[in-house]
Amino acid sequence: MDEIKRYALIQQAKLVYADLYYIHKAGEETCLWRYMDNNPLSENEAFKKSLMDAAARQKAPFVYCDRNQVLFACIGNADRDMFLLIGPMALKKMDVVELHRYYDLYAMKPDSEQKFIVHTLSRVLSIVGLMNATFTGELVSEEELALANHLDAGLSHTTIADREFLEFDFQVEEEMRAHHSYAQEKRLLDCIREGRVEDALQMNMDLDIITGRLSGNDMHHWQHLVVVAITLCTRAAIEGGISPNEAYRVSDYYIQKSENCKEISTLVAWRNRAVKDLAQRVYRINSDRQISNYVENAKNYIAAHYREKVYLDEIAEKLSISPTYLSKLFVKETGERLQDYIVRFRVERAANLLMYSEEGISDIAEYVNFPSQSYLGKVFKKYKGMTPQKYRDKFKPREFESQ
Repeated sequence: MDEIKRYALIQQAKLVYADLYYIHKAGEETCLWRYMDNNPLSENEAFKKSLMDAAARQKAPFVYCDRNQVLFACIGNADRDMFLLIGPMALKKMDVVELHRYYDLYAMKPDSEQKFIVHTLSRVLSIVGLMNATFTGELVSEEELALANHLDAGLSHTTIADREFLEFDFQVEEEMRAHHSYAQEKRLLDCIREGRVEDALQMNMDLDIITGRLSGNDMHHWQHLVVVAITLCTRAAIEGGISPNEAYRVSDYYIQKSENCKEISTLVAWRNRAVKDLAQRVYRINSDRQISNYVENAKNYIAAHYREKVYLDEIAEKLSISPTYLSKLFVKETGERLQDYIVRFRVERAANLLMYSEEGISDIAEYVNFPSQSYLGKVFKKYKGMTPQKYRDKFKPREFESQ
């Protein structure tokens, strides 16, 4: 699998907080991204095999919903020798008893039980469809996924008649001919990679005119297009020199912003801002490389371990430099103490969970490794100017509110 496709799939899996596995029948098996500490996809071989067998028997991706309302998906390529496994993705919040039942169902005995981020069925099917398009190049709608996997009771839709499907199939075939070429996409990515801001914006808007359709629904088409564009440009920005941690944060921010848009013009505006932002960051790095590798590596370490206790001495040891030198270097090049950066990083992660999850504030405080809810409240107000609860009330998107 090429790196751009791999990166795009990981970003899509992050949208539903699901683990992502790539399996080749020749023997290759890779965990591309992991969110859950315990997962049937990694701990129950029989279950994993049953998903792949089911996916091999049908054209559309296989989506399985267990008795706990937890979804798993399996996407196979045309030859059915390569598979993507995605999950788990919960459709409802589970109490302690239900969590025990879930772990018992898959014969798992975890040291700790991790709570799920709750999604709607429509959201899960939309992301699975997007991942299928990325992995196989085939388009499949939410309705088709629901019908193929007998999940249509969970969606409000009209069954596609044979005549309508033939019309849809013909329309897709015609529009696929209008897709811009790989060479045109590559020119856009080169603009990002080289930090050419204005050229990147112009190239991006030029591609809008000649792009093919990713959905029959205009809004869905642009939502898919924006996610793909931001994902590809993020990868190019990493190749241009910005750190993966910084690139992922930028990508996540703009993708989340685009998800809340109600108008196509707003979607396109956020996409353009993402392209401009990424290109500008590459330009700044290429024109004035002030941030040393030590500082960037320290930031990447923090991003990977912020849920644990992070110590200056430990980071310095990983980088093979003295703690005193790292401390002075970090302040000199960022204007911020390393420990303050760790706190601020955790606050930003907490803010994201307040907006896009149903977890309680005390659980969020524990998740991002603050000693208590009151301490989270204190530092959160310092950085955000308001309490966590007020922040959630003000910024939580309506579609993420508890049903």
